[in-house]
Amino acid sequence: MAEGRLCIVPSTFYTSARDFWELPKDLCTEYADAAAVILKGDANYRRLLGDLHWPYETDFDAYVKSFWPCAGLICLRTMKSGVAVGITPDQQAKCKSERPDDWLTCGVYGQILASSK
Repeated sequence: MAEGRLCIVPSTFYTSARDFWELPKDLCTEYADAAAVILKGDANYRRLLGDLHWPYETDFDAYVKSFWPCAGLICLRTMKSGVAVGITPDQQAKCKSERPDDWLTCGVYGQILASSK
């Protein structure tokens, strides 16, 4: 942080109910020159996806590139909702076989997803 390589950007947007494709101009400006932004948590992840149920195998990188304002995005989350992308059919089958009733919501599984331009 002292060298300016890691910055924390506070904003009331983070505690709003708005989706990340509705980033305010001040955050778009802050993010524009960043190598990557790190979003943490299931709630932020759901807001990134508009809290919509996409096909689980939707390509995270292609999705993010459709609107994200900077070169990279890293999402860290524990899966606690049925909103998800970036899960291959093989991964889905494995998780469903281990926890058929709650694989998406049990909090046992997590995701680290990354996109770069």
